[in-house]
Amino acid sequence: MAHLTRFLGSSFQPRSRKETERHPFRLRFNRDTSPQRVRVRPNPNDSINEDENLSENLHSILSLGNDDSDTEEEILRLDLGNPQQTPPSRSQAFASLFDDLFSSERARKPRVPPRFPGVTERDQDTESGKGFEPVREILNALTNAIRSNGGTEDILRSFAEEESSRTPVGWEAIHYASQKGSLQLVRSLLDKGAGIDATDSNGRTPLSYAAQGGHLELCQFLLEKGANVNAIDGRGVTPLLLAGLGGKRTIFELLMSKGANPESRIEDGSTILLLLAWRGCRNKDVGNLEICRFLVEHGCDVNAADENGITPLIATALWNGVELAELLLKNGANTNSRTVRGRSPLSMAAAESDPAMVKLLLDHGADPTTVENRGWNALHLCAQNEDENTLEVVRLILEAKGDFSVDVNTQEERGATPLYLAVQSKLADVVEVLLRAGANPELATANDTRPLELAVARGDLRMVDVLLTNGANINAVDKRGLSVLHVAVSQNIENNVAVVTRILEAGIDTEIKTTDGREIRAIQLAVQNDDEEIAMAMLAHGAQP
Repeated sequence: MAHLTRFLGSSFQPRSRKETERHPFRLRFNRDTSPQRVRVRPNPNDSINEDENLSENLHSILSLGNDDSDTEEEILRLDLGNPQQTPPSRSQAFASLFDDLFSSERARKPRVPPRFPGVTERDQDTESGKGFEPVREILNALTNAIRSNGGTEDILRSFAEEESSRTPVGWEAIHYASQKGSLQLVRSLLDKGAGIDATDSNGRTPLSYAAQGGHLELCQFLLEKGANVNAIDGRGVTPLLLAGLGGKRTIFELLMSKGANPESRIEDGSTILLLLAWRGCRNKDVGNLEICRFLVEHGCDVNAADENGITPLIATALWNGVELAELLLKNGANTNSRTVRGRSPLSMAAAESDPAMVKLLLDHGADPTTVENRGWNALHLCAQNEDENTLEVVRLILEAKGDFSVDVNTQEERGATPLYLAVQSKLADVVEVLLRAGANPELATANDTRPLELAVARGDLRMVDVLLTNGANINAVDKRGLSVLHVAVSQNIENNVAVVTRILEAGIDTEIKTTDGREIRAIQLAVQNDDEEIAMAMLAHGAQP
């Protein structure tokens, strides 16, 4: 999902999964080389989170709700609107100096009628490089002092240096003041002509910064002065979204009462509710859940999707937000909505092996038979997970009641069944449950690999035993005539002798020959590879020399 990460923040990461690749082996007859690995399915992390992952853009936007006081706490430590925190002498000196600057000699000699470039209108002189307005220079000096948390001396020094530096940043003063909630300074800037809806380089207004910072009194003041409650920055972010992401419920409700649009969307089509679903269910401590409740109760569309088809319920299912999911379902969320890649809320929850979410969705009519665009159903997505909850989720899906009955033998586009994926992930308990539910151990992948062959090639003795005990055909061969005994003998693995012994005890036909024109028997491979122990075991079980 190319646009969802700049809004969630670098601290917001999906739940971790083991990144080990689990590929089946293909047969090689060279004893001195490692078995060749081939991929028969996509990596589980790639298949689940490819387009639903949070893009860099969305992470950035969702991070707007984070408290950035640690990184910018020095920008405006002087809060002129809070005399209890600001020494009266410094506060008075600051305000007095501000007035003095505007009455200075340079300020009294404007070349043209005063304008505020970047604040109230565009400055042609600024764009052409011809110079700046006197008031702009004052604002630049004030901004530089605010940034450095300086006092009177710093402001005067900055003002004196402005003529030589002439950095066009004066319009930022009101934004820095708004970010830190300095009501008195914002009022002074507005009195001197700063624009109430001035935009910074990101297109953000003072109200946006006040809402993001949780400055209720300043937000009220700006709104009373006519600030645009629906101001949109360059990425579609509004003050309402910023308040919501930060869990500023009181400000959120204030903005709504003043006409803020709760259905506004960012550049990828995500609504405020969807963005809060991504972030809120993992940040209950900052009040996002209650803000979501407020939105839903005020009629927001719970099924509004972004450009990738992701709805609030899908986002919530992926991030395990059961409380929010209950709220959405109670208010009409579609349990079977699909992303552009065919993924549903249930498939997301199954991929996360989240039993609580899976049960909730099934109880509300989620269809476990739904397959994504590549043929994966909920069982595929869950059966591969090395998670302590995988077995429980598999059982929930298999036991789903109602109009749906999942096909345990569904093959995805490369031929893998849920059983094959469970064998590949070495989940013996899951394999047993699937086999008892009717999984067919003879279904092969597109490269003609069966579950038993995969288990043998990996030396997974327990898995071999589970499959044979539950009816796997010991004498099945692939298109080249290779039996699992050929596979076992050809592998240079730790449990080789034990696996071969188990296969022989199961009664495999030791005389099976390959059909690739060479007519090779398994005992010939054992002799060729100098596996005396294996060759003797085969002879003891009736193999012909």
